[in-house]
Amino acid sequence: MLTVVFLEYIYESNKTTEAPKELGTISFWHNKKGGGDTDVWVDGIYAGVITSYFKNGEPNYGQTSTLSFKYKPGTYKSEAQNNKDTWSRYITINSGKCFKRRLNK
Repeated sequence: MLTVVFLEYIYESNKTTEAPKELGTISFWHNKKGGGDTDVWVDGIYAGVITSYFKNGEPNYGQTSTLSFKYKPGTYKSEAQNNKDTWSRYITINSGKCFKRRLNK
């Protein structure tokens, strides 16, 4: 059995703390040929690179040609850039949900 004690409780024992929220998932993708690798940032933090484009329809979470990862719930500025295009949009990640963001103008 694992016992978890939050530091807030040690300092203020009558204060309540919310349990950590379940992470949400985000999947970035684009369908534009050319431009080379696409670097992606979330709130100014480098998130990774998309190395190819998605050719048909909309991908599933984690499918080849996407950049997919888990992140804490909230609203964030997402930015992406390759040799041809630059994208900037706000995204909202919800606890336990999957959010797909197509990079488009």
